Amino acid sequence: MYLLIPIGIFVISLAGVLFVVGRKLVYLKKLTPEAISNPPSLRAFWAGFVPEIIAWFEKINWREYRVGFMGETEKLLRKIRLSFLKIDTVTHNLTMRLRRSTKHHEAILKKEEAEEAVTESIVSVPQVPVLDPKEEEQHLIMEIAKNPKDKLLYLRLGDVYLKINDHENAALSFKTVLDLDPENWYAKKKLEGLSSKPE
Repeated sequence: MYLLIPIGIFVISLAGVLFVVGRKLVYLKKLTPEAISNPPSLRAFWAGFVPEIIAWFEKINWREYRVGFMGETEKLLRKIRLSFLKIDTVTHNLTMRLRRSTKHHEAILKKEEAEEAVTESIVSVPQVPVLDPKEEEQHLIMEIAKNPKDKLLYLRLGDVYLKINDHENAALSFKTVLDLDPENWYAKKKLEGLSSKPE
């Protein structure tokens, strides 16, 4: 039973092939020796099979369609290129804005951190419970003699000189702080205040 179906399909296929070949034998007998020695081109071959379709294709002006297609493709490519250029410009401007903003905020953060560090260091220096500015001045001078590189002592000494209105010595103290720490904002601020005061 299972063999009958494939054998039946094979027999039907063979009969179909023989039928097609039998019909073409009539045409093959009519061929001259020149036709056999010069086989037709592929176009002529298909024209023999489907002449209506080939005739329809030959009526089409392919060059006109090709020119139109190339023109539309060029317009599309120009539009795509223009879109990408606009996107590139926008992203470049956004990148530059973000970079400027980042640098600006980093500078502000560094300045705030420096101000906090100086403020903390000024506050962390133990204050001597001396009420008289002259005694405090003497005490700070003795401490500076022990530790001449301590900028915090110079800052406090400059503040003491400001209390007693000795602007010349206060300026010297703050200049010494800047010699030890050129980025000290507190000393810079005090020196600017002193330089803006009339003599």
